[in-house]
Amino acid sequence: MSDKFRDNFVGEKGYEALKTLMRGGNELSKDIAKCLQERNEAEIAYVRALRKNSDLLQKLAGRAKGSISLALRTLSSQTSKQSDAHSMIADVLLQDISMPIRNFAEAQSKEIKSIEETLNSKFKELNAQKDNDNKYRSRQFDKSKEIEALNNKISEISKQGRVSSKDTSKANTTSDIKQQAYLDSSVRKAEEDLKSIEKKYHISTRDVEIARQACDAEMCRSCDQFEKIELNRIGEMGNFIGKFADTMKVVSETMQQVSQDLRAIHIEPENDIVTEGRANDQQPETEILLYDVYAENMDNTMSEQRRKLSLLNWIEILKRDIDIQKQTSAPSFSSLASAPASRALKVESPDDDLGMTGDGAMCSMRSKKSAPEDAKNDSSSSNDDDGGMGHRKCKKQEKNGTEVTQKFSSEKFIDRRSVELLLCLYEASLYKIECVYNRLMKLPEPPRYEYSSRITRTFNEKGTPTTLIRIPFQPTAHTPPSAPTAMLYFARAMPMQPESMVQSASHPMTRSVQGQSSNFGWALPSPAQAEQAVPATDHVRRNRPPRERPIVYTQLLTSQPPYSVSTAPTAPVMPRSNPVAHVRALYSYKAKRKDELDLKKGDVILLLETRNDGWCKGNLHNAVGLFPGNYVEHIS
Repeated sequence: MSDKFRDNFVGEKGYEALKTLMRGGNELSKDIAKCLQERNEAEIAYVRALRKNSDLLQKLAGRAKGSISLALRTLSSQTSKQSDAHSMIADVLLQDISMPIRNFAEAQSKEIKSIEETLNSKFKELNAQKDNDNKYRSRQFDKSKEIEALNNKISEISKQGRVSSKDTSKANTTSDIKQQAYLDSSVRKAEEDLKSIEKKYHISTRDVEIARQACDAEMCRSCDQFEKIELNRIGEMGNFIGKFADTMKVVSETMQQVSQDLRAIHIEPENDIVTEGRANDQQPETEILLYDVYAENMDNTMSEQRRKLSLLNWIEILKRDIDIQKQTSAPSFSSLASAPASRALKVESPDDDLGMTGDGAMCSMRSKKSAPEDAKNDSSSSNDDDGGMGHRKCKKQEKNGTEVTQKFSSEKFIDRRSVELLLCLYEASLYKIECVYNRLMKLPEPPRYEYSSRITRTFNEKGTPTTLIRIPFQPTAHTPPSAPTAMLYFARAMPMQPESMVQSASHPMTRSVQGQSSNFGWALPSPAQAEQAVPATDHVRRNRPPRERPIVYTQLLTSQPPYSVSTAPTAPVMPRSNPVAHVRALYSYKAKRKDELDLKKGDVILLLETRNDGWCKGNLHNAVGLFPGNYVEHIS
C-alpha cells in the first residue's frame, strides 16, 4: 500500500471507503467526547463509574488507529487506578475536554458533509454518462440486427425470384421487384440511422472515460481536504489529552504515577494518517470502459463480408485515435486533429466533394450529393485530356484514403496522464477487435497487449456486452486537472509565425524542413512552394485561378523532437540567473513517447525545467526530453 493518503482511495470503492473513514473519524471524536463526559460523571460517582469508563475506553481504542489507539489504551489502564480523584478533575473533564471535543467534532461534520456532496455530484454525473453510453450501445446493436434481418429478406426474395422466374406470372415478378425496392429503401434508411447512432456511441464512451477522470481528480482533492481535517482532529486529540494530563498533576500523590504515564503519551498525526490510509486494504485499480462492436461476437447474426468491413472500419478508427494521441508531446503543442503526423495535410478548395463511408455493420455508400457529380464526371471523361484523368484519379485516391479516418472527430488531450489513459482505452479496444479479425481472416494473433489478462466482459439481459479493463493504479505526486476538455486544437489557434518573421508581412511565412532544427508548426507557403508541394499528377489543379489555389499546411516529421536539439557537443544555454542543476537516475525508465528520455540507473542528467505535472525536462547525452521526476534525485 502507498504511504500517500490519497493514493489508497481510488474509484467508486475508494469513495465508499473514504466516506466510511470520514464519518468514522467524526463519530469517533463525538464518541470520545461522550466518553470523557461519562468520565466526568464517573468522577462524581467515584470508583464504580471509573471502572465502567475504563472498559468503554478499551473498546474505543479498538476503533481508533495508531498513536490515538495507544493513548486510549493508556487512558483505560490508568482510569482503573483513579479511585481518589475529586471534583476538580470532574470539572476539568467537563469544561476543558469533553465539551470542546464535541464542538470540534460538530464543526468538522459540516466540512465533511460539504466534501461528500461534491463527490456525490461527480459520481452521479459519471453514472449518468454510463447510462447514456449503455443507451447508444444498445441502439447500435439493435439497429445492426435490424439491418441484418432486412438484408436476409432481400437475399431470400432474390433466391425465390430466380427459382420461380420461369413459372410465375408477370404480376408476381412486379410484386417481388416492388417488395425488394421497399426493402432496399429500408436498409438505406436503417444504415443512415446507424451512422448517427455509432457516432453518438463513439462520443458517449469517450465521455464516460472523461467523467471517470473527473471523479478521480475530485477524489484526489477530497482526500487532500480530509487529510487536513483528520490531521487537525488527531492533533486536537493530543491537545485534549495533554490538558487531561496537566490536570492530573494536582491530584494526590497516589495519582502522580498516573500523571507521568499520561504525559508519556505521544501523538503522531503523520504516522496515524498513514495507518488510517493503509487500513483500506483494497487494491487500487483504474477501471476503463472499452468499445464493444456488434461484429466482434461471432454468435451475432451478420454476413461474413459485412463483419469484415465493420471490424476493419473500427480498427481504422481506433488506430487513428491512437496516432492522434501519440502526437501530443508537450503542453504547448497542438496540431490539426485530423492530420497524420507522417505527411502534409492538404485543405482542398470548397468545390472538392468529400464522401463519407459507413462503419459498424454498414457498407460504404456515396452520399446523394456525390452521385450526380460522379455521373457528370463520367459522362465528360471522354473530352478530358490525360491531365484531367490523372487529376480525378488522384482526387479519388485522396478521398478514399481520408474519408474513413475523418469520420469521427477525435480530440487530442494535453494532460500526459489523461493521454496515457485514453491510449489504454484505444489500444485495448484495438487489441480485442484485431484478435477477432485475425481469427476471422485466419491470420496470426496480434502481439499480446500488456494488460490483456485484465480485460473482462459482461452481458446484460439483451445480450449487449460491456467490456472493462482494470489496470494498476499509478500514484501521482500532483493533483490532476478535473478532466480534459473535449476541444480540438486547430492550426488557426496556434501562432502562424515567430516574432522575428512578423516584419516580413509582404510574403507568406513558410517552414523549411531542410536546414533548420526548429520545433514544429504549420505554415502558409508561398504560391511557388505550394505548387512544389502538389504531386505532378495534379497539374490541372495548379492551373486553377489564384482564388482557387489550395492552402497547404506542411507539418514536420514526427521523428523530429518538439524542442530544439543541438548537434554540437555543447550543453544547452541556461539562463544566467538560474544555477545549473543535475539529477541522478534512481531507476531505469523506458521512453513511451518520442519526447521522452531513456534512463538507466545512475545516469546524470542536466536539469532544464521542473514542470507542475511532476515531469522534468533535461539534457542527457546531448538529447533533450522529458522524464518522470520521481525517478531521479538531486545531486550537488
